[in-house]
Amino acid sequence: MKDIDELTGEQYENEYSVIFDGEYCFDETEDAEFYDDADEIEVIDDTAEQRDDVCEASDEEGEVIKISNPIDMYRFLDEHTHKLVESVDIFKDFLIKATLLDRYYTAYDICDSILIYSQSRESRYVYDEQTLKALGIGLKEDASPIYLLDGIREAEELMEERNKPKPGRKGTKKTKKDTSNDKETVQADTGDAELSELLRVRRFYDISETESSIETEKRMIFPDTGAAAEGIVMVRPCEIQFSKVALSRKYAFYDFDKNQISVTNGCKTYDCLFTDLVSEYAHYEFASMLMEEFYADRNRGNAEFIYNRKALIFHAECVAYILAMLYGIDPGVYDITQLHQSWIEMSPINLRHNLLRILMAALVIDSRLQNLLYGYSQQYYEDYDTTQPEGGGDTYE
Repeated sequence: MKDIDELTGEQYENEYSVIFDGEYCFDETEDAEFYDDADEIEVIDDTAEQRDDVCEASDEEGEVIKISNPIDMYRFLDEHTHKLVESVDIFKDFLIKATLLDRYYTAYDICDSILIYSQSRESRYVYDEQTLKALGIGLKEDASPIYLLDGIREAEELMEERNKPKPGRKGTKKTKKDTSNDKETVQADTGDAELSELLRVRRFYDISETESSIETEKRMIFPDTGAAAEGIVMVRPCEIQFSKVALSRKYAFYDFDKNQISVTNGCKTYDCLFTDLVSEYAHYEFASMLMEEFYADRNRGNAEFIYNRKALIFHAECVAYILAMLYGIDPGVYDITQLHQSWIEMSPINLRHNLLRILMAALVIDSRLQNLLYGYSQQYYEDYDTTQPEGGGDTYE
C-alpha cells in the first residue's frame, strides 16, 4: 500500500455507536493465528451486589494488572488501543474480527470492540447476563466473563472539558499546532470520584461460556468474483455514472460535489472493480458521517463544511480491505502492508475515533451486501417451490 500523508484538518468526535439490523456470523475454519496472545480477566472480589469493577487482567506478556477501579479499566482500554497499531497483522486482524462481532442484541461501539478483542480474540457472539436470561440461556459453572466499560463517552467529555484553559487564565498563548491534539493530554486520575461515577464495568460472556446449543450460522458469500462485482454495483449508495474516460490509478471515484461515483468501463478484473467501488462507497459514508456531525455541532457558528478526501484515503483503503477479506476477493493494492507513523503516534482517543469511522463504513456496506444475498436466497427458494409438482421434488436442508 502506498505511503499516506500525515492526517491533518480532521476533528474526530466519539459521536456514533455501531448499530445495524442483521445477524453476523463467522466461518468456524477461520485462521486463529493471533489468538494465542489473548488476554484473560478474572473476578477477584465480587462481594457487593452491583460490584462489577474489580477484576484482574493479564496482558500478552503475562503481566498481571489489578483493576480495582473503573478508571483502571479505562487505562486498560487505552493501553490495548495502542497495541492495535504496534503490528500490521494485529491491526488487520482486529478490523476483521471487530466487523464480524454479532450486534443483533447489543450495539457494540468501538470501545467494546477493542475490549472484547483484547480479552478474547475468538469471540463473536458476546452477550450480557440480562440478554442470556431473556434468551433462556444459562452460564457454565466456570464461565469466564469479558469485561466492558460503560460511560466512556461521558467520561471523555468531562476530561476534555477539564483540560480546556480557564477564561482569563494567564500563560503562554497556544499555537494552532499546540491545540490540534489537546485530547492527547487528557489524563484520568484513579482517585477521581466524579469520573468513577460515570464509568461502570459490566460482565459479558462469550456464547462458548454458556450452556447454549444454538448453532452459529455462517455468513453468506457470493458464488464467484463476478457475482460479487455485480452485487457491489447493486448496493450503490448514490448514483453511478459509467464512462469511457480513464480515471487516475483507479476504476472508480466518488465526487462529493456531485454526490456521484464515476466508474470507468473496461475494468480488467472483477476484484479490482469490487475493491475500488467499496473504497468509494466508504468515502460516501465518511462524507455522510461528517455532514451529520457538522449539523449536530451546536458550536459550529458560521463555519463552512469542508470534506477532506485526502485525510480519509487510508480509512477507505481499510474498508476495502475488510470487505475484500470477508467476501473472498483479492484485496490487491488495498492490502494493508504498513501503518503510517501518524497512526502509531496517535492518542488512544483519536485512534478510537478513526477506527470507529472505518468500522461504521464497513458495517454499513457489509449489511447491504448481506441483505442482498439474503434476498437472493429467499427468492431462490420461492422460485424453487413454485416449479415443483405437488408432493414431489427434492428437499433442501
